[in-house]
Amino acid sequence: MNNPTSPRLRGTDNASVQCQKWPKYDEKLIEDKNIILIVQINGKLRDKIEAKSGITQKEAEKLVLKSEKIKVLIGENEIKKIVFVPNKVINIVI
Repeated sequence: MNNPTSPRLRGTDNASVQCQKWPKYDEKLIEDKNIILIVQINGKLRDKIEAKSGITQKEAEKLVLKSEKIKVLIGENEIKKIVFVPNKVINIVI
């Protein structure tokens, strides 16, 4: 990296860096255990709920519909459709 700007610093340090292997990583360590599930009603952001990673649609629906904030916003309206994007968002269409 220093070669173009300071060629006089070339030497054993530069050669040793170029010969090293790329470090390995453990995918289990970088995996999120919890996610923030975005809750929308008619496409508008209404709440954010923490949930476990890999939550299914049915589990997400139960979790969201238990929320007092969402219950108030839905009120007496009939739920026409629920759109779920895994680990991202759940949208309730009323």
